[in-house]
Amino acid sequence: MLLEVKNLSVQFGEGPRAARAVNNVSLSIDAGETVALVGESGCGKSVTGLSLMRLIETPPGRITSGEICLAGQDLLRIPLKDMRKIRGSEIAMIFQEPMTSFNPVYTIGDQLIETVLLHEKTTLQQAHARAEDLLTEVGIPAPGERMRQYPHELSGGMKQRAMIAMGLLCNPQLLLADEPTTALDVTVQAQILDLLRELQARHNMAVLLITHDLAVVAETVKRVYVMYASEIVEHAKVEELFREPLHPYTTGLFKCLPKLGGRREELHVIPGSVPNPSDFPSGCHFHPRCPLAKPICSQESPLLEEKRPGRLCACHLVEKVAAKV
Repeated sequence: MLLEVKNLSVQFGEGPRAARAVNNVSLSIDAGETVALVGESGCGKSVTGLSLMRLIETPPGRITSGEICLAGQDLLRIPLKDMRKIRGSEIAMIFQEPMTSFNPVYTIGDQLIETVLLHEKTTLQQAHARAEDLLTEVGIPAPGERMRQYPHELSGGMKQRAMIAMGLLCNPQLLLADEPTTALDVTVQAQILDLLRELQARHNMAVLLITHDLAVVAETVKRVYVMYASEIVEHAKVEELFREPLHPYTTGLFKCLPKLGGRREELHVIPGSVPNPSDFPSGCHFHPRCPLAKPICSQESPLLEEKRPGRLCACHLVEKVAAKV
């Protein structure tokens, strides 16, 4: 097991109104495996990713409990100065907004070279060559010219490719990709996903794909964790999840996907919105939006348990959901 996260909890603020952004999240990733973390905006996906990198700003946020074991080492128990050496070299992250992830006053080359020099004992010339090679590998034409350009001079797709190159510079074991296709047009999205698959296979690298897009999940990953209101509500292999979702929230996400062909239908939406993390409803967090909710749903929080062989779900009404599907 390359990464094993156990009962991770993150909160922002203090006291009874503290926002519980992540609550008892557990997940695992094997070496070379691609896993997805799926959910609506505001459910805690990105905070989970930032927590794995220990990039939660304190204050206002803090990791209150849990373990993050990377190759057997608990990242929460090591000094922050040592964590800086691990970031980039053993675990790296592609951030959600490539437009704002680069420093606008330094060239792309300067920022890539700085990453290499920070983690590896090498010369400036070798670091420059390494950065230029990575830009070529991620499909950026004329890499020498791009190295001399500033972030604003690159298109969105080019910036995303440069961000992927930065993540791969030091050959990490695990890459966290937070919404890597956000704000890109459909053609560029497909190119970026194909690139990630190629690089993952070439470098035998594990990938945690953080996304809200189930279409991206279908083509890219082996296993899926579905997250809602700070908690994991379902876990399954991707083909099993698409064939038979067990949680009503997962079912709702699938219904929201537009259909191709056939008669034209109104796009389905899940009523309501993700609850405020400082004021979650009692019982199951999804029950105010759930079309199948029963009194027990507002009274008792469901446990994330094995409901089918190898499948986990946190719902009191799994059999009703499965029957409806």
